[in-house]
Amino acid sequence: MSADYTDYILELPAPTKKNELPAITQAIIDSLGSEWPEFPMVGTQEVANKALLHVRMKTLKTKAELDALFVGHSLPWAVKSIRKAFKETNGVDANGDPIIDYKVEHAPIKNDLLKYMNDIFTGFDVNGNPVFRKPMASDAIFLSTYAGTEPIQL
Repeated sequence: MSADYTDYILELPAPTKKNELPAITQAIIDSLGSEWPEFPMVGTQEVANKALLHVRMKTLKTKAELDALFVGHSLPWAVKSIRKAFKETNGVDANGDPIIDYKVEHAPIKNDLLKYMNDIFTGFDVNGNPVFRKPMASDAIFLSTYAGTEPIQL
């Protein structure tokens, strides 16, 4: 896979299956050269008929460009994060060693995404039943990405 790919986290109405979207929307997705999964992002859940989707695109678009595209086609979608799919050299450190990291175009806002995260297992109650709780801002949250890239930490 080329280093020209970019990872996007989009918020959109469920269902997220490409073949269930209107033809014009499918054409827009195809024009962006995207890998469109047929399921919501791993580790997340639908909330109020909306879902997070991790999409990989060949075409780098800024948040403003995607927002304009979505509005122009009356798509109720929102960009939650944009990050290059593969690490890049971002200069050198004080020792002259290369700094290699992901280039983040639009950082995710943790509090915007917490409601979509699956509950966190905390242990078992006295009867041996699993106990879960809602994720909190103080938790380390990792957003799943495609194979070969590191997850996004919120």
